[in-house]
Amino acid sequence: MIPVRWDGKWGYIDQNGIILIKNQYLNAWEFRDKLAAVLIEGKYGFINEEGKLKINAIYDEAINFNDGLAWVRVENKWGIINKDGSFIVHPNYYSVSNFSGGLAHVKAGEKGKCGYINDNGDLVIEYKFSECTNFSKGTAAVSYEGKHIYIDVNGQIIEELKNDLYSTIDRMNKLNSFNIDGKYGYKDENGNIKIDPKFDTAGLFSEGLAAIGIKSAKSMKYGFINKSGDYVIKPQYKNVKGFFEGKAAIQIERNGSWGYINSMGEIVIRPKYENAYNFSEGLALVLTQESDNESKSLYGFINDNEEFVIKPKFNNGFGFSQGLAAVSINGNWGYIDKSGSMKIDAIYDRAYPFSENLALVELNNKQLFINKKGLKVFEPKCDKCVSGKKYFDGLIKITINNKDGFMDKKKMW
Repeated sequence: MIPVRWDGKWGYIDQNGIILIKNQYLNAWEFRDKLAAVLIEGKYGFINEEGKLKINAIYDEAINFNDGLAWVRVENKWGIINKDGSFIVHPNYYSVSNFSGGLAHVKAGEKGKCGYINDNGDLVIEYKFSECTNFSKGTAAVSYEGKHIYIDVNGQIIEELKNDLYSTIDRMNKLNSFNIDGKYGYKDENGNIKIDPKFDTAGLFSEGLAAIGIKSAKSMKYGFINKSGDYVIKPQYKNVKGFFEGKAAIQIERNGSWGYINSMGEIVIRPKYENAYNFSEGLALVLTQESDNESKSLYGFINDNEEFVIKPKFNNGFGFSQGLAAVSINGNWGYIDKSGSMKIDAIYDRAYPFSENLALVELNNKQLFINKKGLKVFEPKCDKCVSGKKYFDGLIKITINNKDGFMDKKKMW
């Protein structure tokens, strides 16, 4: 059952567009554990698959059930209820995440540090991190005392990250796509075929999954495979983007809206945006008319609870990297922080994400590299030759006379 809005109200349809629950809600989530959160007269409750209200609409906000538990907000604090509507963990938290690997990262105060709790509400990793991410395979990336590190489920440091916190480079078992007679498969770094060519399009692997496309009689349908070539999420979407921070942006066929799924294929942020980009540092850039100027679509940043942390007011932008995001206002580019405050004035013709404490910008038809204070660090020796967007391991891609190479931070190549 898919939540869809028509005539100003939300209801539910099946994959063929047949109405299963009529449009009657101000907001509606996807079904999980046979229940779905819906907004009724300003409060959230939960309905079953017959559309009957099973948990009264008394909450200010709600996130769907997972393994029999759901986060709900009462005033400005979050707690956990079971399927009877009883509190298992009373509302104590200012911000929360979904459980992953048995743990969820939470903040007890608006400006406090984040830590991790179990599903009994016990604090198992103390509040000491400035940024937290979900656990995956026993590890989580966090920010601690100005460094980006991996920790285990006991909060012990495993290693320091060389790249930024949410680096999406698959560090092991790298696979690259190849094409034979119009069909795509994957080879390893030694050229051995690991996945036979059978897809009509093939994307890069990210977080263990790759987006692929299969042509149908009417259109291309997109889904995701694992590194064994098995379908994890069957081709069903009009378009998709790769997995980042446990979520992938997907576009549904019915009305072309974008939302997000998790690695199990469950919709975690309902399709309602005109465009959606990857999550980065806990936030995602989306295009919507939910702004002060509803006659014009603008970009803003949401968190994984579908809340606008930074309201839609930008003409364009990139995701956050090293605590800053490049955004465009009235044709000029600058950089904001996670409060939405402009940290580097919007004076550039174009601006790209920070990496390794440098960002590529364009000003008066020239390419420059600036630091996080907005100061010029250097100008490349070649004229508009930088074709990469970010530095990786001290190098960035350049193109001269249709030939590719790499430049280091000493402006050499």
